Amino acid sequence: MSTWLLVVRSQPLAGAEQEFDRWYDEEHIPEVLATLPAIVSGHRYVVAEDQVGPEVSVPSRLGLYQIETDDLQSVLTAASWRRRHRRHFERRCHRSP
Repeated sequence: MSTWLLVVRSQPLAGAEQEFDRWYDEEHIPEVLATLPAIVSGHRYVVAEDQVGPEVSVPSRLGLYQIETDDLQSVLTAASWRRRHRRHFERRCHRSP
């Protein structure tokens, strides 16, 4: 079985960072893990501005998901939860990077 790393960049709207972080940690990641067994872990990180500098435009949030499968495309195709959650959440506090 192969191990893959899915990297997701996100940029919450200004002032909605706490709501985004709560949703990502308490709702989104648990649902992803419960819905897609090939995704064995998921974590959200905040990008440190000191690492990239103010002149570089980088989304402030980074999601990392470990996937274990020999058919990565089928896992990504089955991830219809991404579109559903993104539409729901973008209305409240998310801007696509």
